Amino acid sequence: RPDVRNRVYLILDASGSMRDQVKGRTKFDVARQALGDMVKALPKGTEVALRVYGHRLLAIEKGAAEDTELVSGWTTLDVSAFQKTLQELSPKGKTPLTLSLKQAAGDVTSRRNDGQTLVVLLTDGGESTRGADPVEAAKAFAEKERVRFFVLGFDINREDWTRQLQDMAAAADGVYRPVGDATLLTRELISVVNPPAPAFSFTGDDGELMESGTFEDGEFSLKPGKYTLTLDPGADELTQTVWIRPGGTTRIQYTINPARRPLPVETSGEEQPESDASRPSFCTQCGNKLKPDAKFCTSCGESVR
Repeated sequence: RPDVRNRVYLILDASGSMRDQVKGRTKFDVARQALGDMVKALPKGTEVALRVYGHRLLAIEKGAAEDTELVSGWTTLDVSAFQKTLQELSPKGKTPLTLSLKQAAGDVTSRRNDGQTLVVLLTDGGESTRGADPVEAAKAFAEKERVRFFVLGFDINREDWTRQLQDMAAAADGVYRPVGDATLLTRELISVVNPPAPAFSFTGDDGELMESGTFEDGEFSLKPGKYTLTLDPGADELTQTVWIRPGGTTRIQYTINPARRPLPVETSGEEQPESDASRPSFCTQCGNKLKPDAKFCTSCGESVR
């Protein structure tokens, strides 16, 4: 099952470019609505914090390069209050990404974390402060335990900005997701904070689908044998050979790293007393066919139980 997520730290771009329009609406209006829809999907009791940059000073004003603010510190989510805070914001100035990330890293650390914290940056561009390095600043998140970092690039229209945001996500052991329109932005935000249950499928040697579902479905039955397990947790796909042992229950466990890439599947079997009917006809280590009275595998030497 996926890790429990009970804290969400949002970083919102309110720079002047967010006044640009996408299909008749400003990017900021689209982002504001998408964030409002996202928080509705959060479980009750989720703790949320919101940092915004570029919202207080115009780009030509003194101090615009330091215009980043924690407008809402860690608190149990109140959807109405959160949406009210969003409505009070307006896009104005620069994009001080590096400073925002440095301060965000401190905000995340300041809160004792018994569960997992998602850090979600929503931006339409790259760093605007000369000499600043947001990629270096993003590395701090890779060093934090139980922190996952996401960058949503909304309607990015420059290749250098795209590369910078991708590099930031990589430096943080996180994920970069490009988004081009309003519907997809809402969908991506919700999938980040409330991802669907990972899907799986088992196919036999002949490629026939034998079982499929999600890891929330619980137990299911398969005949002993060799299968190909395909696991799709919503990011990269994992395909792995799995042996189902006879005469017992095989438990399959998986975990995902901060970039939502699955790590190797672990299997363990609860063996039952041996009987002629339950004796394996194949080696559970290498799959070699066994003789009925075999004590060990002639191919790999694995003991036959």
